[in-house]
Amino acid sequence: MVPYLDRRIREELHHDEWLLEDLERIGVPGAAFRTFEKHTHLDPNHRDEFDRALDRMPLTDEHHEILEVSAVHTARLAARAYRAIVQRAGMPVLRRDLTIAAAAEPRARRLHDPLRGATYEIGEDVDFLLARCDGRQGPEEVCRAFGERFGTPLERRELGEFLGSARAEHGFAEEGTA
Repeated sequence: MVPYLDRRIREELHHDEWLLEDLERIGVPGAAFRTFEKHTHLDPNHRDEFDRALDRMPLTDEHHEILEVSAVHTARLAARAYRAIVQRAGMPVLRRDLTIAAAAEPRARRLHDPLRGATYEIGEDVDFLLARCDGRQGPEEVCRAFGERFGTPLERRELGEFLGSARAEHGFAEEGTA
């Protein structure tokens, strides 16, 4: 397990900082996480101590499997919590099973919905908006980016109407309100 964790730790560096930046970008103040921030300073060697404790344990293959399941479960719950925070900020998250690909016509796209067994022709503007239903951007940021891309301002109300339509008529996005 140690070689696995040793490889993965490098990949996980700075994710905490990125998460705080993302949350602040959608309006959740960094101060809301002062407990976590304080913990990082009070116990900076926690990870190393945990690794040493695991190294000293006579773990069997079954134990390793349990640890792996626990880690995956923790990651899933963290992702669910992150999605809930983002949805409260106003932008829905696009269903993962939807696929968008280029269509025959220039600037046109095809959105495939496997749940309905349907494919929709969508324009570049709709593709642009759906691509921003990723849980990383807030409504104001999306409206501003839309205006910059298409040269036409998009009001928050218009974005809300678009997202409401996408949810109600097509079920494109998971719940969240703009």
